[in-house]
Amino acid sequence: MKPPLIVLMAAGQSRRFNGVKLAQGIDDIGTPLLLDSYRKLKFFSDELGAELVVILGAHADLLSSVLPGDAKLVYNSQWQLGMSTSVKAAVDYAQEQRAESLMISLADQVALQPEHFHSLIKARRQVDTRVCGFYLGSLSVPAIFHRDDYPKLLKLSGDRGAKPVLNDLFNHGNMVAVEMESASFDIDTRDELHDWLTACPSKNVPTKANSK
Repeated sequence: MKPPLIVLMAAGQSRRFNGVKLAQGIDDIGTPLLLDSYRKLKFFSDELGAELVVILGAHADLLSSVLPGDAKLVYNSQWQLGMSTSVKAAVDYAQEQRAESLMISLADQVALQPEHFHSLIKARRQVDTRVCGFYLGSLSVPAIFHRDDYPKLLKLSGDRGAKPVLNDLFNHGNMVAVEMESASFDIDTRDELHDWLTACPSKNVPTKANSK
C-alpha cells in the first residue's frame, strides 16, 4: 500500500493557553512543542517513505521559525473560522497531490511517539481501511482517512475537527479504532503544560523566550 500523506495540524490560536503554546519549551533544552511533534512525525514519515506537511495559521511566522528550513508548510488563511478550515486545507492539499489516504495528527498531542503512529499503519488491512485513535471513550485523531472520505471532511464547518466524520464512519463499520491512551494528553492550557513538565522530570525547564 502507498503510505498516507501525513499532516500535522498547527494552525490554531491557542486561546485557552493565553500565549503561543506550540512555541513553548517542553524539555530541559527548551525544545518547542511544535518542533518536538514535528520531529517524531518526521521520523515516522521517513520510515514509511511518506510526505509530511504542517498546516499553519495563527502565529505562522513564529511557528515556521522553529521548524527546519526544509519542512513542507501549508498556510490556512481561514484559521480564524475554526479547526474545520485546517481539515479542509489538509484535504485540499491531499487532493492536489492525488493522495489515496490522509493521516491527520495534532501538534499538541505531546505524549505521542512514533510507535503510536505505527500502530495505525499496522491496523490497516487494505488501502481503503480507515483507522483512528480511541481514548477516553471517544474516537479521535490521529486518524487515517481514505480519499472517498474527502468530500465528508470538506463539509465540516466551524470549530469542529474530524470527529463527526470518524463517528459516522465507525457507525457504518468503516473505521478501525486503536486503543491509544497516550493521545488523550494534549496541551491546551498553561496548567496542562505544567502537569506535563512535572510528570516528566527530564523535561522541566520550559523556555520563556516565546511566552508572549
